[in-house]
Amino acid sequence: MTGHLERELTICSVFHSPESRALLELNGKIARSLNDGISFDWLVADNRTNRVTGGGIDPNMFGSIEGVPFPHDVPQTMRGSFHLAYGLNAIKK
Repeated sequence: MTGHLERELTICSVFHSPESRALLELNGKIARSLNDGISFDWLVADNRTNRVTGGGIDPNMFGSIEGVPFPHDVPQTMRGSFHLAYGLNAIKK
């Protein structure tokens, strides 16, 4: 992200896999192309459980933070939702 302009909007997202990262980046390109002249920041939590070299989000398009560990102590039927919520809460901080 460049400059210190006043932003009209901040978008917060979470990704957890190479596939969800690719979809997020596609959405970022589409959102920016359809909203020329609108200034917004897009913050992303990297919730991948397997972080290998590379594979992070495009820093020219998104601000990013390290996500949170997968919540193994939460019942299996709710883990995905909790993992997403924990990531969004990490961005808020």
